[in-house]
Amino acid sequence: MLFNGYFAFSPAAWYDDMTVVNHLNTFLQVQTQSYYRPTLLYFTVDGAEHKLMLEAYNNLEQSLVSHTSNWLGWRSKVKHNDNPALSITGALMAYDEFIN
Repeated sequence: MLFNGYFAFSPAAWYDDMTVVNHLNTFLQVQTQSYYRPTLLYFTVDGAEHKLMLEAYNNLEQSLVSHTSNWLGWRSKVKHNDNPALSITGALMAYDEFIN
């Protein structure tokens, strides 16, 4: 595995009839033991995004809540204030906390 921290800002999880959400859900059900290195997923979306994007965000979050794992830590945040600098700072702070 190349990386152990992944950041997704306003992810297009809604695309293609929620394909990303569906694949994540399946992946988490099947692959819970395939990773040997702790990994962090940080994702954020603005609270003023289109309702489809917010629905996808909520579905991603629900998948992660439903399929807890010892190898996957995650953080999420709604309302990154349309400011990438704030999102990046939050992601880096979450990653720092994760590795320390």
